[in-house]
Amino acid sequence: MEVLRHTDALELEKFLLENPHRVEELWETGNSAPAWFHASVIKLFTSLDMNEDEAQAHYGELIEHRRRLSEQLGREAGLQVTMLDYFFNVTRHLSNPKAVEIPVFEEILKLTKFDYKTGCHNWASFQEVLTTELQRAERHQQSFSLILLDLDNFKEINDRYGHLFGDKVLEELVVVVDDSLRAEDVLGRYGGDEFAILLPHTGRVGARCMGERVKHAVLNAFSQRESHDRRIELTFSAGIATYPFDAQQSEELVRAADRALYRAKELGRNLLADSFGTGESENELSAQERRTSTRYRVHAPNTVALHDKSDMLSVHGRLVDISADGAVLECACSVNDAILNRELALQVEDLAGVSQLDLHGNVVRISQETQDLKLYVGVRFARPLNSTEWQLIRKHGKLEQAHE
Repeated sequence: MEVLRHTDALELEKFLLENPHRVEELWETGNSAPAWFHASVIKLFTSLDMNEDEAQAHYGELIEHRRRLSEQLGREAGLQVTMLDYFFNVTRHLSNPKAVEIPVFEEILKLTKFDYKTGCHNWASFQEVLTTELQRAERHQQSFSLILLDLDNFKEINDRYGHLFGDKVLEELVVVVDDSLRAEDVLGRYGGDEFAILLPHTGRVGARCMGERVKHAVLNAFSQRESHDRRIELTFSAGIATYPFDAQQSEELVRAADRALYRAKELGRNLLADSFGTGESENELSAQERRTSTRYRVHAPNTVALHDKSDMLSVHGRLVDISADGAVLECACSVNDAILNRELALQVEDLAGVSQLDLHGNVVRISQETQDLKLYVGVRFARPLNSTEWQLIRKHGKLEQAHE
C-alpha cells in the first residue's frame, strides 16, 4: 500500500512492469486502494479503458470469478488469467484480447470450455464432444445415449432464497451428478437449470439405469443434509434419447431428448422418459405404437422366452399384456438394445397348463419401470394370432381388458 500512496497511474504501470511479482500483492489490498487503482490495473492487463466507478464495480466480480476459476482448476488462478477470462467470456468486453504468453493462453482456452458458475462443460463445448462421440459411434457401429435433465422446483428456490443461493445449489448439484457418473461420461450445462449428460457405449436401458442412479443420488444428497444452512428438496425430470435408434444427427438427438423431457414433465415431474415412447411404465404407449386390436392384461401365471438360436440369444420373462398383434413381456434380467427391431421367436413355455405355444415377432421397444426397476419388452407379432392361438390364450390366460 505504501507504493500506492506515493504514485499515480502512469508510475504504477511502470512499477508493475518492472516488478510483476508485486501485482498480486497490491490487488489483494484493492478495497482500500485509491479510486484510480482498479482502472489502472485492468487497463494494464486487458487494454480496456474504464472510468473509476466502472472499474471499482468490476473489482468485486473479479474477486468472485477468481474464486470460481480456482475451484475449477484445483489451484489458485492467476490474476491475468482471471481478468482475461472474465472480460472475454463473461462480460464480453474483449472480442480480440491482447497477446499473452502461450501458457497463459492455453489456460484461458481450457477455461472457455467450462461453465464458469458450475464447472461442468458449457453448451458449446458439450456440443463438440457430442459431435465427436456421434462420429465415433457411427464409425464403429455402436450406440450411445443423451440425457437432458431439468430441475423441477429451481424457480421456487431462486424466488425464495435469491439467485446467489441458487448458484450455490447448482454448484452442489454438479458435484453430486458428476460423482454419480462414470469416468467416460460427460456433463454439460444446457442453459439455466437444464443439464445434459453424454453416455458413451450406452444403450437405452443402460441410460435409464444411469438416469435413475443420478436421480436418486440428487434426491438423497439434498434431502439428507442442509445446503448452506437451508434444507431444500431438489428433484429433476429427464428425457433420454439413444443413437442411432432415435436420431442419427446430434441436433436431432438433442431434440428427441428434449421431447422426452417435456413428456416427463407432463407425466408429473421427478420422472424419466425416453424418446422411444414408453415413459414410466409398460402401459404408456406412444401414439405411433398404439395397437389397433384390443389389449388384455394377463393375470394367469406364465413363463415365456424370446430367443434367437443363431446367436444363442435368450431372454426370459412373463406376459403381462397381449393383443392379437403384439405383447408386452416383463423381464427380470438385463436386456440389450441390440435386440430392437430384430425378429425373434417368442415361446410361451407355460400358460396355466398350455405349453409350447410358438410365435414370432419383432422387439419394438424396451422400457424400465422406475419404482421396481423391472424391464418391459414390447413385441409386435410377425402375423396376427390365428383363431386357435387366440382361443387358447383367452381360455387360459385369465385376461382382463386393458383401458387405454
